Amino acid sequence: MQIALGIIAAIIVLVYASYFFNILRSHPERFESFLLAGLADWMMEVKYASRSHMRWMLVFSIFLEAVYFVLVFLVIDNLAFWILTGMFALFEVYHLSSIGLNMHRFFKGVLPLKDLFRWKTERTSAILFFTHAFLVLVQLLWK
Repeated sequence: MQIALGIIAAIIVLVYASYFFNILRSHPERFESFLLAGLADWMMEVKYASRSHMRWMLVFSIFLEAVYFVLVFLVIDNLAFWILTGMFALFEVYHLSSIGLNMHRFFKGVLPLKDLFRWKTERTSAILFFTHAFLVLVQLLWK
């Protein structure tokens, strides 16, 4: 389980590193515009399949985050970190729920694509995920 958690944490650090450093350098808007343009291009390419693809991506994200958080609770033996992880997991429930609601509103035609993501929430999630996964790696290496 330690190896699995280490692999997942390392992947999270690598995936979020670019966004994290753009946030730290106070340039997240350019990166977010790039991501949103890529999403728009992809949606134009796959057309109606984008709805089911995005739903499956959300389900997969929920599954991966659940696995990550469960592994943290099983592997890391640190009460303070458990409390931090629990608070972070609750934030992610809010985060993914808001994305799901916004996706529903977007595909109903109520919400424009540019408003699909709440960028402040996305930035907070990226900072928390990067930092949390980095701390997990430190704790795993410390053992």
